[in-house]
Amino acid sequence: MAQGSIFEDLAPYASMIVDQGKGVTVSDLAFASAQDYWSTCAVAINGATAGLVDANSEETLFEKKIGDTGQGFTAASTISQTNNVNGDRMPANQVYVGLKAGFHAYHLDDVETLTAYKLFDVPQDLAAVCDNFSWSLNVGDGIKREIGSLLAFPNGCGIDSGTQGQFITAAGAGAGVPNTQGAQNGGPLVAMRKLPLPVIFPPNIKVAITAKCGNTFTLTSTTFWAVSDAIAIEMTFRGYMMTLPA
Repeated sequence: MAQGSIFEDLAPYASMIVDQGKGVTVSDLAFASAQDYWSTCAVAINGATAGLVDANSEETLFEKKIGDTGQGFTAASTISQTNNVNGDRMPANQVYVGLKAGFHAYHLDDVETLTAYKLFDVPQDLAAVCDNFSWSLNVGDGIKREIGSLLAFPNGCGIDSGTQGQFITAAGAGAGVPNTQGAQNGGPLVAMRKLPLPVIFPPNIKVAITAKCGNTFTLTSTTFWAVSDAIAIEMTFRGYMMTLPA
């Protein structure tokens, strides 16, 4: 990536503090790499009623690293769930600057294996999840921000919704024809949303991002949901890994 484009991206935020103790600002940082940074959580649905999602259901993101359990998963996370290798804070010499963010959401059939992914059965369920869940940011004991709904932060390059197990009969054919629908959290050409202010992961300071449901709601396709299922929410930042000055 051209150095000029990095400077252009970060120039509006040059005076933002990334290390209060040392007085380091964004303009003092050295470029390490341009990279995405992602994390996934699994939010359990109501344990008694299939397809019911309770208000105040929540899980954290970017807290667990590859190989850890947690964030709703009972199996160790792999690169499919996260590329976080540091846990809930960056090491002493690293800073990640997230300039854009986007969410995927999908149906998780088994929080133990990490492999039982399902598409949402109808687009309405994807819309309900992304509209009812919002995300918030806490950096150390200082910065606290309620950002917005997942619906407002699309990541249109992922496959997120489609019917399964439902068939219609083609007239005169005598055979079942798949009746499928597809949807994404944003269309294929929808770019990630630029954040109003960057999300900065500073060195040695805990960053807590939480996905939380505001309202109780019932998924439309209750037939396909068991009480042991979960909603998987994957968040991806696009930005730069930087290093502190020596």
